[in-house]
Amino acid sequence: MAQAAIPLMAAGALVKTVGGLQAASHNAQVVRAQAQEERQLGVAEVEKIRASARAAMGRQIMGIAESGFQPGTGSARTAIEESLINRELDIMLSRRTTEGRARGLDMQAKQIKRTAVFNAVEGLIGAAGQIAGYRSDYSAAGKAGGYDVGKSSNVVDPRRYGQNPDPMVKY
Repeated sequence: MAQAAIPLMAAGALVKTVGGLQAASHNAQVVRAQAQEERQLGVAEVEKIRASARAAMGRQIMGIAESGFQPGTGSARTAIEESLINRELDIMLSRRTTEGRARGLDMQAKQIKRTAVFNAVEGLIGAAGQIAGYRSDYSAAGKAGGYDVGKSSNVVDPRRYGQNPDPMVKY
């Protein structure tokens, strides 16, 4: 492999790494947006629960009053208190569920970023190892052919000119 290809390989590995990091960053941003949307849906669900509970308690109070009982006393009061407690329990459950889903999405976004960073490091180390291997192969091939690729001049040693550089190979 020509030595001119080595910088191109390094540039290719760098472009691949940067592209992978950008793609992962975008994917993590999308997942974070999903987490935010999940939280907003949770807030809307809480408002829906409260509105529904207010309407139900209003109908409950009206029913109690229409039947001749006093709405704020005795078993009527207990029924309304239980409705309030149930409403708050529903709200707490909704918030817990919503926040659990949102946190799961946040963790997924962090994992996407973390994986991308490790993949980038792995890719760069792999590219560096591959480049070192090619340089070593190139150097060994040059020495086997009578050239020392480490020298500034790759001229055949005049003492060996005309001789077979590898006695195992027949020309």
